[in-house]
Amino acid sequence: MNMKKILFVTVLLFCVFILSSCDYPEKSFQALQRENIPKEVTRSFQLEKGVYAPFVWTSDNDAIVISGNEAIVNQKDEDVMVILTATVNKKSETFEIKVLKIGSPLSSREKSEDIAVYLNETYSEIDGGFLELPNEMNGIYIKYQLNLAQSSYGYKIENQKTYLSSSFRASGEVISIPMSFYDDIEMMTGSEVYNAYLGLIAQPLAEDDPFLLAVQEINVNNYKFTSNLRYTIGISNLKVGDIIEFGMSESFDVNLQLNRDEYFLKIDTNKYEIIKDFRDKTYEQGRLTITIDGVSKTIFIQMYM
Repeated sequence: MNMKKILFVTVLLFCVFILSSCDYPEKSFQALQRENIPKEVTRSFQLEKGVYAPFVWTSDNDAIVISGNEAIVNQKDEDVMVILTATVNKKSETFEIKVLKIGSPLSSREKSEDIAVYLNETYSEIDGGFLELPNEMNGIYIKYQLNLAQSSYGYKIENQKTYLSSSFRASGEVISIPMSFYDDIEMMTGSEVYNAYLGLIAQPLAEDDPFLLAVQEINVNNYKFTSNLRYTIGISNLKVGDIIEFGMSESFDVNLQLNRDEYFLKIDTNKYEIIKDFRDKTYEQGRLTITIDGVSKTIFIQMYM
């Protein structure tokens, strides 16, 4: 009887494995990041290996020779269109790539790749001061995808220049800034030639940093202010009827945003009453944004019942 059970379980597991493996080609192509496959090249490049099952890459022209997942480019006297094919089992997909002729300048994508490497080698740290980043290099235009909700940095764009300043992040944390590269100054959405990230290590904010001093000034109820992974204001032991409040200032702007209106009633600017138990009586989150001289920085607020 035990042997029969063992045999049944073994067969069952084998069938599950066979059925799941049948999905691997489809899953691999779903995970394929097609935007990483260049359209024009002057130099060799890497091809994706495949997430769920390995791709087998082939080329129809020796202008691109495949070696594993490396596409080795051999430029000719004239431009050559090459078709690369990615195959998993019996499923395939083709991609057209133009190999630019000998003597051609780098493609826009290749220029962008080199710029991304340069930026990450040149700009490695960020502190409370302003780090000026280039918006154009070698005919390529750079857009930094900035989002205040990250609470990682403040920024300003002035005279077509981008300035970053570390926000309420703890020292040593890596701040990742998405970058999009364009070969047209209009920088229309969807016309990017390349995307990458700029990694910046956060340095500690000085004790007299104006944003830290601003938090201390408006924290009229002495809520707990910590700096673990990021600077955070924590408010504990809350109940229905309690007031969440921060002060105002004539020197800078303050904006308190709480995530769920259903739990709070706005009484005044930066002053809210809790009108309902938080979901599962756990916690809610908010954001406090401070703006000084046109630069805004956001700090998270954790509220616990």
